[in-house]
Amino acid sequence: MLDDDEDKAFDGSITDPTEDLGPEIPSVRIPGGVDGNGDADMDPEVPQDLFVTFWGLVVTLNLALFATSLGLMLAYFRGQLRLGGGLFVLGVLAFAYSYYKYRRYRDRNDASDGEDGSDSEDSDEE
Repeated sequence: MLDDDEDKAFDGSITDPTEDLGPEIPSVRIPGGVDGNGDADMDPEVPQDLFVTFWGLVVTLNLALFATSLGLMLAYFRGQLRLGGGLFVLGVLAFAYSYYKYRRYRDRNDASDGEDGSDSEDSDEE
């Protein structure tokens, strides 16, 4: 019925010859880790206002990029000038708003660095 090689394969004594062909998978330790709920801990070194500003800018810039590109495509390919133009203007305004928010955060952050008494070597004064 079954010869010896097939009997060995069923009892697990023959190993898979392809096990050794791939590279070793290294183990990685993630700083901060993940708690038991599967949520990553927020890095305590990141200030809260930087965290909120960054993600607010990410959302605003994604909206701006989407609105400008969709507006231009609607105006050019489909001839919908009113809708496409409106979306394009919305996108340009979102770009301008995100630039304003970035400059405001940067100026506020630079002003607070100057109050600490530390000299910043990367200032814009040249």
